[in-house]
Amino acid sequence: MTPDSEFSSSDKSTNQDSHIENLYKERPIDNEFTKVDENIKCGCGNWKPDFLQLCNNPKWLLTCLCIFSMLQGFVVNGINNVNTSTIERRFQLPSSRVGAISSSYDVSAAILGIIISYLGSGKHKPRMVAMAAVTMAIGSFVMTLPHFITGVYEAGQNVAEVCSATDDSAHRSVHCSDSENHLSSYLYVLLLGQALHGIGGTTLYIVGISLLDDSVTSSTSPLYVGILYAFATLGPALGYIIGGRLLDVYVDFHEPNSNR
Repeated sequence: MTPDSEFSSSDKSTNQDSHIENLYKERPIDNEFTKVDENIKCGCGNWKPDFLQLCNNPKWLLTCLCIFSMLQGFVVNGINNVNTSTIERRFQLPSSRVGAISSSYDVSAAILGIIISYLGSGKHKPRMVAMAAVTMAIGSFVMTLPHFITGVYEAGQNVAEVCSATDDSAHRSVHCSDSENHLSSYLYVLLLGQALHGIGGTTLYIVGISLLDDSVTSSTSPLYVGILYAFATLGPALGYIIGGRLLDVYVDFHEPNSNR
């Protein structure tokens, strides 16, 4: 091989290396990775601070879902069932209508379950779980409104009836009306709050578990899901224990002139 051929081959290899280097510089690989990293950051909208990225891992996702599931079971299957008789007396509702409050959770979950499953198959699972938590909070707020909208509860007076008798030549009639009958209209407020609970709870167990399964490996997924369901079972247990203790507290304990 002549010296000229050696120089020409070395120049050719140098040119190839420089050409490959220029190709890597021109390719928008870094920009693509930057976009992906921006999309998977934790935050709300454009607010994605760096300190919040410490929670951007499966363990923190499991922690948030466990808290969510425990509170959902605490409110829906715990406190709500314990307070059934109290709501019945406070708002003058028969047992058949009070049972509709618990049923509204299942009705809303059954109707919207298919729709939520279809929407949850997309890319916005974390947003749907976050909106489910907000929906649960709004439902709990709605269910507390009747307590603050109605007046002070007077024990023994809610069932008082106002009757008037009319006489005519043919017969005597007596018309009775419940003096507190308007309280029964708050049933629809309670139904709305429980229906919102159904939307949030359905999204948690459909989209939340799917999100958790997508975020971990197939070998650790059963462990994560099992921990989630363990906390979901703990919620109703705490609801019955704490709700039973709260039954000893008078409904208007903050009112100094209320009958206790």
